Amino acid sequence: MAKRTGNKNGGAVWRGREYTHALMKVESKRLDTAARELSVDIKRRFPGSGIANATAAQRRAHASAPGEIPHVQTSFLRDNVEWDRTSQLNRRVGTGIGGAQSVPYAASLEKGNNRGLAKRPYLRPALKRNKRQILKTVGGRFRGKLLRGKVTI
Repeated sequence: MAKRTGNKNGGAVWRGREYTHALMKVESKRLDTAARELSVDIKRRFPGSGIANATAAQRRAHASAPGEIPHVQTSFLRDNVEWDRTSQLNRRVGTGIGGAQSVPYAASLEKGNNRGLAKRPYLRPALKRNKRQILKTVGGRFRGKLLRGKVTI
């Protein structure tokens, strides 16, 4: 609720704008924290340490199974997962965001493609896994939207 204070003439002064601005700053910081924690969790969950100089046969043997988080081969995908602020109340987590390079195959791994590559999602499982912590961190006005699934990937 916005703060009301009396003025010298006995009337009330409504400080709704000041309150709203302060509230938005707090919510924005909470969203930053939630996005940062989500990007760190995504990076931490990629299995393997990479086999950048491996042969094609070694890469196939090291490949992840459909439905699993992609195994690290070159670490390019893992190293380019970042978050950024698109507006005061919107955050994005993924590749090609902020200073991170775009990873051309990231969407194909997440969603699969029509050339036979099965899904190997890493963003959606991270969001599901961290939903409770995100709700706890963000709380407030976004809690209902998160619970109703109004978070986009």
